[in-house]
Amino acid sequence: MQNPQNRQYELDVIRVVATALVILIHTKPFLDSHFTESTGLMWEHHIMGVVVDVAVPLFVCLSGALLLRKPIVDIGQFFKRRFMRVLLPFVIWSAVVVGIYAVTDKSNSIGELLVRACTTGATEAYWFVFMLLGLYLITPILNVFVQHAKPVMLTYAVVIVGVLAMACQMDELRQFDIVSRFASRNLTFIGYFLTGYWLLQQKGRWSSGLLFCLVVVLMGIRVVGTFVSIPFIGGLNYPIVLALFLAMAQMQYSPRVVTQRVMGFISEVSYGIYLMQVIIIRALLTIGCDRLPVAIEPFVVSLCTAFICVFGLWICKKMKLRWLY
Repeated sequence: MQNPQNRQYELDVIRVVATALVILIHTKPFLDSHFTESTGLMWEHHIMGVVVDVAVPLFVCLSGALLLRKPIVDIGQFFKRRFMRVLLPFVIWSAVVVGIYAVTDKSNSIGELLVRACTTGATEAYWFVFMLLGLYLITPILNVFVQHAKPVMLTYAVVIVGVLAMACQMDELRQFDIVSRFASRNLTFIGYFLTGYWLLQQKGRWSSGLLFCLVVVLMGIRVVGTFVSIPFIGGLNYPIVLALFLAMAQMQYSPRVVTQRVMGFISEVSYGIYLMQVIIIRALLTIGCDRLPVAIEPFVVSLCTAFICVFGLWICKKMKLRWLY
């Protein structure tokens, strides 16, 4: 880990927030299965849904901001570093998940579990890895573009992919060929990836306070819109992510050194947390955490999962097991 004084602390904050929200994504189904029982839970369901929707896009924006800001000199070395850092922990944790399923779930053979692990992921939560590897494949191309594109051309590209990304998140537009054939979920993440780099070039142009207010307003509109089924409301997720990313990226933080170190460590092992958290959540449910009050269950399980993952990966780091995260 870098010296705390040399780290970009604001980027650590973004990664830590996104990591926490990713864990909450995988505990939210506990609430989803009960939200129709009361209006209170229904509102909690919609609010959580809107908030956690920004998690993966924040990660992708951050990846684009970091990977596109400097020229890639050696493509071979770039692929070697990126793919090994992603694939080795992925294979190890996938093997652990397959082993757990093989012991606890007899409905699938080990062969079927291995095929699923190699094609769609050992668990549904691992879809992110395949998307990330796809982004790495096109990173050298996008890197050349952003390094040589004039500001107006870069802005044009961001607007185009942004509009298509918003369209992809509107269920009502997926019936049209330009969306269903030309735009796709993959293009949405390419849009976030490219826009993350572009946003860092805009730092200081808007007030962080104003951007946070915009995020709250747009989230509120989306929550209400989702509750009453307003058409095209899903497209608001794109501007929400952009405003939130830029607001956090340009804030000035002055934390204590201990806080910087803790946040820096969580940021460093965030990929390991992502891979490990599905196993911890499953274990917590096995020991009875699913009997907690429904309204607080996702938050309690998320907090316990985060603590166990961070502590476990801290031990891994002390034991120099770098390949686990």
